[in-house]
Amino acid sequence: MVFCSGDEGCAKTDPAAFRTTLDRLDVKPSEAIFIDDTAEHVEAACALGIRGIVFRDARQLARELETSEGVAMSLTLHPQADARHHASADADQEN
Repeated sequence: MVFCSGDEGCAKTDPAAFRTTLDRLDVKPSEAIFIDDTAEHVEAACALGIRGIVFRDARQLARELETSEGVAMSLTLHPQADARHHASADADQEN
């Protein structure tokens, strides 16, 4: 599930944002994984008992998900998506 905090009217660092999503999915924090490219957002999820992954690139994410206990998945990396993220991250670092 993709969660957009703006759609919920709260910040990603707000515990209510995570609780709302957990309630909607009917899952415990220990059953969820939160992925974001901002460490502060991931730390907020972890504080509630949600496993967090700081996204750096698609390959790193795939490796971390593959080693996540209880995660069943099939993941295909799209080279253009990975390249777009790197271009975006490089532009952010220049600013």
